[in-house]
Amino acid sequence: MLKKLLPLLLLFTGFQANAAILFTEDFEPYSLDSTPSLTSSSNWDSNVNGIVKNDPIGGDKALTFNGVAGGVDLRSPHIYSSTGIFNISFDYLGTCNTGNCGGFFYNSLTGWVGTTTPYPDLLVDDGTWNTYNVTVSGSSVSLLFEDWNGSGPSYGNAWFDNILVTDGTVPEPSIIALFGLGLVGIGFARRRRS
Repeated sequence: MLKKLLPLLLLFTGFQANAAILFTEDFEPYSLDSTPSLTSSSNWDSNVNGIVKNDPIGGDKALTFNGVAGGVDLRSPHIYSSTGIFNISFDYLGTCNTGNCGGFFYNSLTGWVGTTTPYPDLLVDDGTWNTYNVTVSGSSVSLLFEDWNGSGPSYGNAWFDNILVTDGTVPEPSIIALFGLGLVGIGFARRRRS
């Protein structure tokens, strides 16, 4: 029985862990301080104040802003899903340490999240990189990143990097492990009865 269940476990874990990558951006290919280079890529439809700079604490390149805007600084084209589920992850760094750097993220399916009211308080301005994961449902999604003009006149202290959008759901490793242990347990229980 265990020999029959093991291939199923491998198939399950292999299928679930390999969600298709629909969109990825780490800002490494762009020239530093060159705002137009972002929209020369197929990753971005429009750019108002987004600019690529050296990450102030990590050393690689990341997105920051050389001005503040309302509505959008940097916008992706529509990204399409064959499963109707998008897993979106990105890294955010707010260097102002006041909870009001003005960094905001938007997806066209569920709306804005940011560091200040009236929007949901999701992004943390604590001077360290934090990774965020959002799962949304729909057939297409567009992403927006900005330093919001409603947050005050300062800019250059909201950073984004390592943006990844995958198609479908990816279960937690602990769920896969529990599923595997359950299959092994069933196999041993069947073997003891034989």
